[in-house]
Amino acid sequence: MSVELGDNPLFQVLLKRFIDVYRRAGQEGWLVCVPVLNNPIKLNRNLVLMHVLKPSPLLKQHFIPYIKCDIDDIELENNSLIITRAKSTQKEEVKIIKEEIAFTQSNKISLFIIERPLIKLKPPTKSKLKGCLKDVKNDSDNSSNTDLRTFEDCVQYLKKKSPKVTQEMLAKSLKLMSTYHVLPNYLEDSAQEFKAIADWGAQQICRVNSIQDVYPDDVCIAAESFVIAVNNDAIFKQVQNRYQSEDSALERKFTMMENLGLTMSDLGAQEYFHNLVVPEEISQILNDLRNKQTPLEKIYSFKSIYDLINESLTHLTLFTSNPLEKRPKNATIMSDDVLAATIYCLIKVKPPKLASHMNHINIFSWKLPSKNELAYATVTFQAAIGFIMNYEVKDHTHNRSDSGCSMDFLDSSSNSYSSGRKTRIDTEIDRIQELMEQTTVSNDGSSVFSEPTLVDASDESIVANGKNAKLGSFLSLLKRSQFVVHSGKQS
Repeated sequence: MSVELGDNPLFQVLLKRFIDVYRRAGQEGWLVCVPVLNNPIKLNRNLVLMHVLKPSPLLKQHFIPYIKCDIDDIELENNSLIITRAKSTQKEEVKIIKEEIAFTQSNKISLFIIERPLIKLKPPTKSKLKGCLKDVKNDSDNSSNTDLRTFEDCVQYLKKKSPKVTQEMLAKSLKLMSTYHVLPNYLEDSAQEFKAIADWGAQQICRVNSIQDVYPDDVCIAAESFVIAVNNDAIFKQVQNRYQSEDSALERKFTMMENLGLTMSDLGAQEYFHNLVVPEEISQILNDLRNKQTPLEKIYSFKSIYDLINESLTHLTLFTSNPLEKRPKNATIMSDDVLAATIYCLIKVKPPKLASHMNHINIFSWKLPSKNELAYATVTFQAAIGFIMNYEVKDHTHNRSDSGCSMDFLDSSSNSYSSGRKTRIDTEIDRIQELMEQTTVSNDGSSVFSEPTLVDASDESIVANGKNAKLGSFLSLLKRSQFVVHSGKQS
């Protein structure tokens, strides 16, 4: 067991082979994790550099590995690292044993000595389980490191747990659809019928696998996705019927805003992001939403777009297309920039049926992640859609020199894009405005929007320009109030 830094093989490899990364960690304020190595392990480039952590571009106290790997998010919480891996809804906890401070020239680095490496743990061997567990296979099946993303993933997972229960869930779903009609104005009631089948399936699978107390998230998410996907054609058809006017209005707004020639700066982004080019992959993902069968698949699509946007913005902070243009010294991505980029991409791509897709997620999902970057990506899309739906031509020139992006879109009293009734998105905007009215003024009388919310939590020297930080703080408020993907019946 190697606890001391001088004796730790991984730390020594980092210093000898990847000193440039180590020095950059000091310059950028990144974290370096030094795991205790109880057993011999092959120290390759990926393994070493995945222990260098950069701040998440959107979430405070969240980090991502320096090198791409199977880790989507790492949260620093109560002397532990909470790990969320790709294609998994379960979390792993790695305890921090102690913190050390190292120095590189004039920079200091926080070194966390952690109880084990951040690599994905392999299932325990039979010899280790002998005498402790009755069924080795069941223990491996109950592992929290399950890859659930597509409908096919969920089907395979459920069949592995219990082919019989999976078949019974299918039979119950088909029987329901033969006797029950999904109607546009009663989608929430229909959702409860499907939820009852999913809950029954999750309960039976847990019983068969001797899982007691709290049902694992993987079981619940797989059951939910299975039931919705089996009936998705009928469900989504009625979702489109209900939100047809919202879809049309949103598509008209896309065209109007594109014809206005809105730039990233017009939408509230910082000046050095004005050259953003929408990646082709984003267009492909948005246009492929119609082929996604479950809310889970659609949320992962939003997360993929969020990652692509962040990569594009990061590239612009490092490089400039104009050789005579000088990059700002402390270029940092803020929440405003990510929201503006999301709006900008939607305007350029003009994805069809986007309001229907978002409401499909809102109504027909109950157990999806609510406190990680999957949820944050979805909240960003909700805010972007709300902005676009409430955008007016007058906003193109209103206070552009002052705030870049008007906050008038939060005024739900503006002309509704849907005639005759209040839409779901109008309701969401009302909720946002109520939240702002309750929290805009702090106890000392100052506005909560007076200071920007910086994406890079390690760089405290950056001060944004006044009102340009409004949307960033606004998104932060949404996160703190758990304004995430709704579940069950909508009010």
